[in-house]
Amino acid sequence: MSTANKLTYLNTTKGKIKDSINLTGANIGTNDTFRSYEKKLKDGLVDIINNGTDTVYNNFPKVTGTGSSVTLNSTYQAPMKVELKSNTYQGSDPTSSSPKDIEVVTGYNNITIEDENGTNSQSYEINFGADNLLNNTATTSTINGITFTVNDDKTITVNTGSGTSTAQTDFTIGYVDFKANTTYLLTGAPAGSGSNHYLSIRGYGNDTGDGRDYTPTEDITKEIFLRIKSGISVNNVVIKPMVVKGTYKYDYVPYGVKPIEMCKIPNTEYEDEIRCSTGKNLFDKENIETGKYYTSNTISTSQNWVITQIPVKTNTNYYLSGNNYNNTTARIVLLNGSKNVISDVGGYKDVKLITTNSNTAYIGLSIANYSDGSDLNSIQLEQNNQATDYEPYGIGVWYKYGKIGKVVLNGSEQGWSYNSDNVFFGLNGYINDYLYSDGNITYCCDKYKPIAQTSQDTAFKSAAANYNFNFRSTSSRLRIKNTNYSDANTFKTDLGTNPITLYYVLATPTATILDTELQNQLNNLKGANSYSGQTNITAEYITGNQPFIMNLVALKDE
Repeated sequence: MSTANKLTYLNTTKGKIKDSINLTGANIGTNDTFRSYEKKLKDGLVDIINNGTDTVYNNFPKVTGTGSSVTLNSTYQAPMKVELKSNTYQGSDPTSSSPKDIEVVTGYNNITIEDENGTNSQSYEINFGADNLLNNTATTSTINGITFTVNDDKTITVNTGSGTSTAQTDFTIGYVDFKANTTYLLTGAPAGSGSNHYLSIRGYGNDTGDGRDYTPTEDITKEIFLRIKSGISVNNVVIKPMVVKGTYKYDYVPYGVKPIEMCKIPNTEYEDEIRCSTGKNLFDKENIETGKYYTSNTISTSQNWVITQIPVKTNTNYYLSGNNYNNTTARIVLLNGSKNVISDVGGYKDVKLITTNSNTAYIGLSIANYSDGSDLNSIQLEQNNQATDYEPYGIGVWYKYGKIGKVVLNGSEQGWSYNSDNVFFGLNGYINDYLYSDGNITYCCDKYKPIAQTSQDTAFKSAAANYNFNFRSTSSRLRIKNTNYSDANTFKTDLGTNPITLYYVLATPTATILDTELQNQLNNLKGANSYSGQTNITAEYITGNQPFIMNLVALKDE
């Protein structure tokens, strides 16, 4: 190859590299040198992590909620990734019993509502996930030629080897305390088990593969066992024993893996959410140096502070939110590539918006840590001009974004009083996580009907009927009207027998990372890809007011 041809080939290759890097949003121009491509690529990749891969994604309407139909704006032609936390299928006709091009989404289908009614003020909790009430206490055993292997996840593998069972065998799994007039469902026998091997509730009925419901008329404890008939050959059959409240057939979860409690305030927009981190939070609380803080140009020591250095882009705005400990000695600083201080941005309390300069490689944070580490739980540094909702560090971390506070009052609380002039029971200052109020009723209770906030006790007396209550955000003052009692001690005694649960909107939402079991189930959720033209997504097992949650993500057209 001649020198001229080599130069042409190199220039062509350089152009292709430039075009590829520009796909990250790096924006390499005709006057940029080849040497600058490395930094342009780095900045582009950082931008992808912070802002997503596609402008279509940022503008695309995210859909979360209930309903049977979602219509997408026809101007969005990019294919979608649709995630539904419910058993779903995709096909050409949502009403067809045999839809075409079915793609089953077998992921996380464990959403249920317990006693939820849109206008009923008696219940406000949604359980995200199953609560297996059956504690499998069995151990691996061989009985009558049958080997019952109890696996780590408490499923049971049954095997007769090359022979058959020599006698009918009942293998006890555990016991469940059932409550009167409550419906339960036993599941776990493989489909088609039939009468030869099945799960059973002692003295009641069997699960032969489709589940078995049970509604006792009295509080009672029942044995749950696995029966194998005599002369039966069973080869590596896996039993997944589970008892849940209700009749919804959940995917198997072991005993002790509790569902995530999701709360909402009726007739408002305030409700807890399940979210997945996007990577916008650049602060990693596991990557810190303890006992140090930045001064204007150096590092000093203090056991109550930590520091961290976060890689950032040059000439870019970042916003710091979270822990608001009031200290101006500890500083926020800009660092160069050697992590030396090149600029003092300001004291921790004073600094929110941080603008890097052309020499900045890191932002150095000094953060108060006066407790068990919880001071670090709300810190967020993001590439932005203002604060957005907090999320944990990392990409793809599932967490509960809690907007609702909850407290159970059982009469043991200090501060209950009876106001005989205005005829109500009051509790002051017991709830200290600061009720949020936007002028509406942002609280509810399981036994009393909420009414609007009032600043004066006499105003509450005028507005309240029996079994009314309100909760004043400015003083955390709870007022309850119950004319059945006329002294605080009697009222508190009743609370000991009949506690009340109060729900209210938090001033500052919380973020709680889900446990490993739920993380795995959510990460295994498959996406149903849409195609050109109309795409129909149908959620199965959605009846009445049971919701499904849908996230729509626009993928970039190639």
